[in-house]
Amino acid sequence: MINKLILTFFYIGLIKKAPGSFGSIAAVIFWLICNIYFTLSNVFWAIFLIIILIYGSIFIKYYSKNKKNIDDKSIILDEILGQILTLEIIFNYFQFDKNTEYLSIILLCLINFRIFDIIKIFPINLIDQKIKNGFGVMFDDVMAAIFAIITSAIIILLT
Repeated sequence: MINKLILTFFYIGLIKKAPGSFGSIAAVIFWLICNIYFTLSNVFWAIFLIIILIYGSIFIKYYSKNKKNIDDKSIILDEILGQILTLEIIFNYFQFDKNTEYLSIILLCLINFRIFDIIKIFPINLIDQKIKNGFGVMFDDVMAAIFAIITSAIIILLT
């Protein structure tokens, strides 16, 4: 029961249409709330993301035991990991005016992460196809985040 709650990120992953996209949006909202109402350090976010990676890597296999696919669409903890990783790196590397640029950069990060998570270019596609365990489910989203970070940084630097 707790696995389902965490892996579906409070059951958001059970939404039938586009659970990954809803998961990424939920991650953005969660990240925003945490950064608006709490002063969380980079160390907190690093530990939080490592815990998510380890938890998903271990417990996805138990949740997916009765599913057809280990990377069941209802599992969105990987999207939470990838989306927050993208936001944290971009917002810690660049300084933005919170009034004018903040939301557009969040939207840029959201779109870039979703694009790479959905299209799964090389080597993301290899991870998705070859590593059929909890770590593979989580790690392909880490790789999508890395591509989203690079793409977002390039776009930011060019504009």
